[in-house]
Formats: sequence, C-alpha cells, structure tokens
Amino acid sequence: MEIKEKILQTAETLFMRYGIKSVTMDDLAKELAISKKTIYQFFKDKNEVVCLTTRAHLEKEQRDISDIHSQAENAIQEIYLISKIFRQRVLGLNPSLLFDLERYHPEAWAIFQEYREVFMSQLRETLQRGQEEGYFRAEIDVDVMAVLRLHEIQVSFDPRIFSPNHFDYKQVQMALTDHFVNGITTQKGKQLLDSYHNNSTVS
Repeated sequence: MEIKEKILQTAETLFMRYGIKSVTMDDLAKELAISKKTIYQFFKDKNEVVCLTTRAHLEKEQRDISDIHSQAENAIQEIYLISKIFRQRVLGLNPSLLFDLERYHPEAWAIFQEYREVFMSQLRETLQRGQEEGYFRAEIDVDVMAVLRLHEIQVSFDPRIFSPNHFDYKQVQMALTDHFVNGITTQKGKQLLDSYHNNSTVS
C-alpha cells in the first residue's frame, strides 16, 4: 500500500472513532509511526486530508448503494438493505463527526452535500419504483417523501436528539425505517413487508 493511501485510510479510521476536530496531525503521525513532515509531503494541511477522506468514503458508499439500487428485488427490499448498510457503517462512529464536518471543514461539507443530492435522486427513483410495483401508495408525493427519508437517516446520527447514552443506533434506524415504510405501503406492500419481517430478511 502506498504511503499516501495508508495515511488517508488511517485518518479515516481516527476521524470515525474520535471525530474530526479532536484528531490532530500529530495524532495521525503517531498512529502511523511516521513524522509529521512526511505527511506534509503528501498533503497541504489537515483540511485536505479531511476532504480527501470524505470523498473516498462517500464514493465507496455511493458504489455500494448503487449496487443495491440495481440488484434489489423490489423497492421495499432496497430501502431496508440501504438502511442495513448505514447501520453497519456507523458501528463505532463518533457522533460528532458530521457536526465537525459542517462546522470546521466547509469544503468537505460541500462534498457531503453533493453526495446527499445523488442519494436523494436515487431515493426518488426507489419510491417511484415502489409505486410502479404496487407496493407504495400511488398518491404519495415522491419529492416530499424523499426529503423526509433523507432527514430521518440524518437525524438518527444526531446525538442531540438520539443520545447514545439512551438510544441504540441500530434500534433507532430500524424503528425509523419501519415507520417510514409502513406509512407509504399499500396492502400488497404490507404483506410483502410482513413476510420479510417473519423471515428476518430485513433485520
């Protein structure tokens, strides 16, 4: 593995575990057992490291979501499989990460905002697919529901709302996903959802 790639991977691990603000370039150098001068041979400053790790992480996430988007058997399965990805990715995630990104690294936050727009577009397609399959109610406003779902996912990360001292992230995600899907499904969709729950397909 090239040293630049190793620096970025290590930085991502530290940011996810401790948050962005609390991790210094000295911490990164110590974790890698290299000098800070070596890091600066590849990166101008911490902000560049944050931007590059953010982009790499979100590009991988987008590839995984796109794979689910194209391979899921139906729209209901797709929503739950994507929820499962988020649950797996946030194990050990520091709750302050998104807050740090927004407050201290506007360039990286802009990258995250671009990702949100792509994700929102895929959400709309998923909801439209569910309507065409007869699993989601025809009268739902796809644009409104896509925004709602996006903010449900985001709010579940917010420690000011769901304190990790009182809530388990996996349970929060499952509860919000169940609430969302149950609110938009037809009777046909509810039957499919019940079969998934009975077989633990979407847990």
